[in-house]
Amino acid sequence: MTEPKSSFACSYNDVTAQNLDFYYLKLLDKIKPASFVALDFEFTGLCKAKTTDMNHRYVALKEAIESHTIVSMGISVIQRKTKKSDLVRSTKTDLPLSQPQPQSQPQSDSPPQSQLYSLSQPQPSLDTVSPDTPSVSDNTEEEESQSYLTYECDNFDFLALTDTDFSITEDTGQFLIDHGFSFDRLFQQGIRFTTPLEQSRQNAKDNRSLLAENKQKERLKLSNMWKTITSIMKYNNIPLVVHNGLYDIMYLYHSFMDVLPNTLRGFENAISERFPSGIYDTKHLVSQYGSEFTASFLTYLFNKCDRLRQNSFTECEPSQPYFEVAINQPILPPIDNKSKIPKMESKGIKRKHHTEPDSHVSKQKITICKAYAERGYCPKEKQGDPLHHSKSPLHDIQLVLDREMGVSAYKQNYTSNPDDDTGGAHAAYYDAYMTAFVFCYLRLKIPLTHLHDNINKINIDSSMHPLRLPVPKK
Repeated sequence: MTEPKSSFACSYNDVTAQNLDFYYLKLLDKIKPASFVALDFEFTGLCKAKTTDMNHRYVALKEAIESHTIVSMGISVIQRKTKKSDLVRSTKTDLPLSQPQPQSQPQSDSPPQSQLYSLSQPQPSLDTVSPDTPSVSDNTEEEESQSYLTYECDNFDFLALTDTDFSITEDTGQFLIDHGFSFDRLFQQGIRFTTPLEQSRQNAKDNRSLLAENKQKERLKLSNMWKTITSIMKYNNIPLVVHNGLYDIMYLYHSFMDVLPNTLRGFENAISERFPSGIYDTKHLVSQYGSEFTASFLTYLFNKCDRLRQNSFTECEPSQPYFEVAINQPILPPIDNKSKIPKMESKGIKRKHHTEPDSHVSKQKITICKAYAERGYCPKEKQGDPLHHSKSPLHDIQLVLDREMGVSAYKQNYTSNPDDDTGGAHAAYYDAYMTAFVFCYLRLKIPLTHLHDNINKINIDSSMHPLRLPVPKK
């Protein structure tokens, strides 16, 4: 095995209205044998209310989410190559965690896969969904004896455009633009979708023409996709992973699943029923078991986990094995005429550009921005301070880690390198990938029983206690 490399750069599948039908099928095929799925959204607004009463905060969150929208959705699908994931709590002790719970078998007259996954038809119920259960390798014992683990990763970034009016806060809009998001591209290539709330309003009018109904079917594709995804995840015991994910699961539910319930209790029950295999929040897990971390923002966690992973290369132990995440190359859809494809860069496209890691880091005293090192953002950057910008060494996460851990023995990607064109790209797919990577590290660090004890516990900002979702009985 060669010397470990930085996991900084990764490839992804860029999904737009023009290629959704193609990638829809590919995504479902990738999810079926997955160990877990990580999710992240980019959206146009947050809730300003910070009340300590979660019932009141939920109402404020609901109002904010219903008036704003998602603009992109990142999904990272992770498959552990050594054995099927055992991340989901088994409700029966005689059943291995790696196998799905007994459920109604698909009907013998189920439609073929091509028809089952068709976006042009209503999605089947769980009784007709027939995702294949991944087979257990015949050489499991040999695989388990390996001194390192390998995960396979596929990243998808969906450009999503709501068909209703929406609000955008100044801070959020500026943030998206600063990190490479193109609103021109959103309106030209975004996948149009109708939220369940808007559907209910349109159904109340009940005076739509046939043309309007056909148009509406087109705009339910993402909702239908999520119906199938959750069916597959339920059948194959695949958990969902988020980072500080309250906004993500609320935006997901509002955008593609149903009208947000009026009460917090109603939402807790509804979202846990959609994901009976459970939800893990990496920010909460770090707060409980991440004593080696001095901060909890995602960029810091990802890069430190990557360094700790690299450091374990020569000190691999059964209790903390070395692991690698092998990222698959983009799946290219068939193209008749490449010249017809508009060459427009979306947010995060810069993540695809090759970056040469610095071969040498100055041993002089490292100066960093304390605010950025602690929280992942700096008020001075927003104020236009010339010393505090996205490419500033003061905001280089690798320099933050150099100061904390010492200069790495392995090559790293320094974003303040003037020859580095990764910029400050901030993309949903990349955040989903970083979330998945952090979870791979935590999965090897945290005992399985402790991990199960923290299923369905979602981090709440400015609160010492997580949101506890009920664990559905299977």
